[in-house]
Amino acid sequence: MFAAFVAVSVFAQSRITLWEGEKTLDSGWPNVEVSLSGLATAKAGDKIVVTTSKVDASINASWEYGCQVFLKVNSGADYGWEDMAGTSAVGLKEPGEAKFEITDKALEQFKKATNFYVQGMCVVVSKVEFESSVATTSTQVWSGECVFGNWADGFSVPAEKFANAAAGDVLEFIYTTDTETTEKWWQFKTIFADTKEALSSNKDELNEYDCASVASGSTSYKIVLNAGDIEKLKVKGLFVNGHYNIVTAVNLIQPVKNPSTGINNALVAPAAKNAPVYNLAGQQVGASYKGVVIKNGKKYVQK
Repeated sequence: MFAAFVAVSVFAQSRITLWEGEKTLDSGWPNVEVSLSGLATAKAGDKIVVTTSKVDASINASWEYGCQVFLKVNSGADYGWEDMAGTSAVGLKEPGEAKFEITDKALEQFKKATNFYVQGMCVVVSKVEFESSVATTSTQVWSGECVFGNWADGFSVPAEKFANAAAGDVLEFIYTTDTETTEKWWQFKTIFADTKEALSSNKDELNEYDCASVASGSTSYKIVLNAGDIEKLKVKGLFVNGHYNIVTAVNLIQPVKNPSTGINNALVAPAAKNAPVYNLAGQQVGASYKGVVIKNGKKYVQK
């Protein structure tokens, strides 16, 4: 079953560094502590980006669950730590970025907390950033109910559904994990239809069988598509199966072309005077700030 459904979502745009240094996450369970004051303007769909400079299983040779990072928030009783809502551990095979999407539930957590914490194992964290976002569209390219079971079923998304796709677009799978089984792992396998070739966009998350694992209780899995995968999807389409997930929808998330700022006939700001200048978030900024600003109750473009 296929449906054409379009909704508004968000798409990453700019970043602010929240922490930078070198922190080895080893058997002592150290962490990177980050103040939530840096997320004062965060909204659902924004992201926390954790950059690792080293991924090495020998940091803790007795650890059996792979190199990974995850987030905690001190939103519990007496500021006890809890998992950041809507996130799960991200497995890493090589240095790079792990992204954690901020959800509405996470924003509620933040109201009761002061900090969030980056934890994990067998990695060195070098930077933590806040990634803001702009509007996108989310188009449903498949809907139904596919019960994977033990690799028993799968489904296809035809090539024409990717006709307008471009590198950087996001493929999102909406699902539930089957907890009625005694199995303890849940997986996705995404290949080009009628082939055995897996998508390469999420290669860092794949095991030796080209499968990506998701956490029990998770509901959304996303792949940022690269140019090579887009080219093949437009010709072959996609086939998806896996292990004990129940998939109900697949969305293609794309940035809105030329999004409007809602500002008409913007003026170039005159030379700075004594009046304070604010950005659109209501924060006071200086003369070096570039972009849309508010001064004396009017909007300008400050260059």
